Amino acid sequence: MEIKKILKKLNIKPSKELGQNFLLDGSVLDRIVESAKIEKNETVLEIGPGLGFLTDRLIEITNRLILVEKDKRLFKYLENKYKNVDELTMINDDILKLNLSKILPNRYKVVANIPYNITSRIIYLLIETKPRAESITLLVQKEVAEKIVPKKNKQTPLSLLVKLLGKGEIIANVNKSCFFPIPKIDSAIVQISNIDQNLDLTDEANKSLLRLIKIGFSSPRKKLVNNLANGLGLDKAKIEQILKDLKIEPKVRAEELGIGFWKEFGKSLSLD
Repeated sequence: MEIKKILKKLNIKPSKELGQNFLLDGSVLDRIVESAKIEKNETVLEIGPGLGFLTDRLIEITNRLILVEKDKRLFKYLENKYKNVDELTMINDDILKLNLSKILPNRYKVVANIPYNITSRIIYLLIETKPRAESITLLVQKEVAEKIVPKKNKQTPLSLLVKLLGKGEIIANVNKSCFFPIPKIDSAIVQISNIDQNLDLTDEANKSLLRLIKIGFSSPRKKLVNNLANGLGLDKAKIEQILKDLKIEPKVRAEELGIGFWKEFGKSLSLD
């Protein structure tokens, strides 16, 4: 198998610390690129390119790639592999420590098989970075994908943030056997598109909304009314009355409610 041969030649063992699981299945790589709908000469940010198998497919469409690889051993390999590719930028650093706003152009897309151990933090970083990507197409753990695009009545703070900014979609599930080393759980290709470039998350109204959501999910198994009463320092009776006015059952939990509810609840609070 090509990946194992290359790793052996380079004397590299996949790092658990860096969350390295290399994708073996070429058809999955093709699906990721196809889903991203990249156009010629479009700029693409790839995080954790590893051995460059996804990069190889991206280069067939555009040379305007920004690769961020933390592993010095893999970075050296990639540097040599792509030394003759024009317009390709390679950065040997931790994506979470970079000021992406200084690196990225006004228009770009993100396409990546991101490290498992920092998946959620990377997604929050990408959402908060401005200018924002036009779309974000990622291969992530299935359980993380379901936090971004949850099943009915299983909302999360992350899924609500995604809905506030754009549209989330699970493109396809990917069996864990498609990776080396084989992880404990399956993965999924997830995409965030139609991303609002102008929405200011530091605006007071949006900060209040996100704070409200955080309070609502502070103890997910508890009833929403208890979390809000405790977190906001309000009487339960007042919270229950607002819920009643919004035609929401008092026994409801935060995960059962969409972004529309949180916006309306926030307005009701500010009116009182």
